[in-house]
Amino acid sequence: TNPLAGQIPDQSYRIQPLVCITTNWGYYAEWNPSGNITNNVDISGGYVTALAGPVGDQRVTEVGNPGTPGVWYNQWALLNQAFGPNFQDNADVIIKVTYYDDPALAGSSLFPNLYSSMVNGITVQLSAPQTTNKIAILTGSGQWKEATFEIPDVNFQSGSDQTVCRFAQFSSAPISVSRVRFDVMRPCGPWQGIDYLQSLGMNKTNAQIKLNWLGQAALQSALLVSGSYNNLLSVTNSTNNIYTPTMTNSAQFFRLKFPAYPTNLSTSPIYP
Repeated sequence: TNPLAGQIPDQSYRIQPLVCITTNWGYYAEWNPSGNITNNVDISGGYVTALAGPVGDQRVTEVGNPGTPGVWYNQWALLNQAFGPNFQDNADVIIKVTYYDDPALAGSSLFPNLYSSMVNGITVQLSAPQTTNKIAILTGSGQWKEATFEIPDVNFQSGSDQTVCRFAQFSSAPISVSRVRFDVMRPCGPWQGIDYLQSLGMNKTNAQIKLNWLGQAALQSALLVSGSYNNLLSVTNSTNNIYTPTMTNSAQFFRLKFPAYPTNLSTSPIYP
C-alpha cells in the first residue's frame, strides 16, 4: 500500500520514502570482469575493454575515451535501476576504483569529474568536490592500486543510462581501470548507513581501544585472524557505531559482517 496515494505532496517529500521504505533498491554495485562480477554495473556505450597490468596479473579493464589532448574519461552505467529510480533524493555515494599504477604513466592523475545532482528540484551537472576527494596520483609502481572517493549529493538521472559520475584522467595515455565499486549510504530505511567499502575504525585513548563503523552490521571477534569468529554486537539501523572491547592480554581480531545483500538485485557473487 502506498501511504502517499491520493496525495500531491511536494517532490522532495514524495521521492525520499520511495527508496527508504523498501528493500527493492540496493546500496552496492560492482564491475569486476576479471573476477566474473558484473553486479548491475557495465561499461557505458562507446567505451571498450582491453587487457592491462603487470606480467602474471593482467586484467580486463575499461579503456578511457579521449577528450582534449592529455585528458581521458571513464564512465560506467548502472543497470536495472539498482539504486532506485531516476527521480529520488540525492544520494551519498562511496566509490572505490582499482587501477594499474603504470610505470609509463607516473605522475598521471585519476579522479571523479562530472556528476548529476538535484538542486532546488532541477538536475544540474556539477564537478566532484575536491574537499572530500583526493586525486589518485600514479607513482609508477607497476602494481594494481585502489583509490576511494565520495560524492555526497549524486542524482542518478543522466540520459538514457543511470550513472554515478564521469571520471577524468590527466595522462598521456589511458589509465587502466579493472574494477569499480559503488556503495550508497542510505540515510534511512532497512539499509541505513551501510558502507560495504569501509574499514573497521580503531582509535586508542590511553590504554583503551574503541572500534567504530557505519551502518548496521554484526561486529565479530576471534583469537586468531583465521577464525573462528563470533558475534560481539549486532546493530540495526544505526548510522554511527562505537564499541569498546574488554581489554585482555591476548590478541584479538575483529571484523564486520553485513546483512545479506538483496538477491533480486544481483546475479553474480559479491566480494566487497
